[in-house]
Amino acid sequence: MTQHPWWRGAVIYQIYPRSFLDTNGDGIGDLPGIIRKLDYVAKLGVDAVWLSPFYPSPMRDFGYDITAHCDVHPDYGTMDDFEKLVGKAHDLGLKVIIDAVLNHTSIDHEWFEESRQSRDNPKADWYQWCDPKPDGSPPNNWISRFADSQWTWEPRREQYYRHQYMKEQPALNLANEEVVEQRLAFMRKWLDKGVDGMRFDAVTQYHADEHMRDNPPADPEDHDISPVGSYSTFAHQKHLYDCNDERIEGFLEKLVDQVRCAGCTYTYAELDVRYQAYENLARYTQEGMLDGAYTPDVMELALQPSEIARVFGEIDRNSCQGSHVWTLTNHDAKRMVSRWGGEEMSDEKRIALSKMAAALVCTLPGQISFFQGEELGLPNAPYGFDELKDPQGIRFWPKGGGRDPVRHPVPWSDGPGAGFTEGEAWLTLRDEVTACHAEREEPLATWRELICLRRKTSALRYGGLDVLEADDQKGLLGFARTLDSGERCEVWLATKEGAAELPETEGEELVRFSSGMGFGFRITAT
Repeated sequence: MTQHPWWRGAVIYQIYPRSFLDTNGDGIGDLPGIIRKLDYVAKLGVDAVWLSPFYPSPMRDFGYDITAHCDVHPDYGTMDDFEKLVGKAHDLGLKVIIDAVLNHTSIDHEWFEESRQSRDNPKADWYQWCDPKPDGSPPNNWISRFADSQWTWEPRREQYYRHQYMKEQPALNLANEEVVEQRLAFMRKWLDKGVDGMRFDAVTQYHADEHMRDNPPADPEDHDISPVGSYSTFAHQKHLYDCNDERIEGFLEKLVDQVRCAGCTYTYAELDVRYQAYENLARYTQEGMLDGAYTPDVMELALQPSEIARVFGEIDRNSCQGSHVWTLTNHDAKRMVSRWGGEEMSDEKRIALSKMAAALVCTLPGQISFFQGEELGLPNAPYGFDELKDPQGIRFWPKGGGRDPVRHPVPWSDGPGAGFTEGEAWLTLRDEVTACHAEREEPLATWRELICLRRKTSALRYGGLDVLEADDQKGLLGFARTLDSGERCEVWLATKEGAAELPETEGEELVRFSSGMGFGFRITAT
């Protein structure tokens, strides 16, 4: 039999430390909390945990604005806690993946504090600086994710610095070899601590056009090119020149080679711009580069047969079935049940949709990744403006709602603080979410069953995919997962209330679910 690397067909469970479990009563989740719940995670049957940033940060963007890459934020614990976490994870058979945020730092980072002072200091070229146009305006028209210019004026240097996100997140100059060596040193540090894999943040933005050309306008029908949404003017540009520069491929090839030599066994990336997403997936995961990557439109995927089949087709056309990471939810996206069922739904419908989500997620090709709490069928938290902490949600209120609704603390019980904290949670605990706590078991048992079915069924983990039917009117999606050996699974999903009955197929029935509302699934093997 072919020996597959551990990550081939793997299931990855994302943990957002701040919202997972608080053990010291300050209302903020921490590394000891993750350690305490690793047995729970392992019982799900997943292969790996992906930890969102836990590094020192002023938390303007809650961990993605980093001031020191080789340490642990005091809110989350200590380096000793991290080492214990990795040790316990490995004892349980779990791999550990961490976020490699290479593209930018916090404005408070000591590197930027030095770089901004003058044009001739040792770190003058460590960030992306550019002279103004003759009229004093920014170098070009590039728009940030926060709907302002990607350029902010620094009077000390009489230059603009670039930032693709908040102005407090200046972009590093990854063409500078000293910067690259520092980023490699950061990753080597954590790999030496036993980390198994790296998730690379914002890869499409590592390099931009050297000629600083203006981006052209997007077609009006393409104003949804970003998960930020059409309410941000970022979506009104076609991002030809501020993203996906040709230098990224060569950069990634050298970067991946270095981290593999340092002991990294899995590398995957966030492709955070829809423009040419699947072509870029193929570019960045070709031989010698990243093992996998995920695309933004999957995090907005409707429970609609034609839409799911469309993504299957894009992946197949670009020969990416094995390298696509199906990230249907993460810390930046709506929860699946809220995306598919709306902000108000019955408990019966919520549970049915979560079980449907488990069936879809666990039968897809490539790698799959889901966010903490999806296995409980958690909905988005309905926050008001005064409760928001996320700068994106505050910036675009009332549009979009930001990312706080999905980052609601995990409810572990129906006790005080939902079993998450003995103090006041950093985000308001909402009854709509805490009612779906882990002690209820539903739909947790279904997620466990299907993840374990994937682990022991080679066709589901490694097989190719062929669409059998994708009928929106009937609400039916059917596809086959097949190995060269002939092992085959058929997956049928009824994706809407009152959907047509699932077809009976030959072979052994592995699992079936019918909600009584029309939702259901059936998986058979031959």
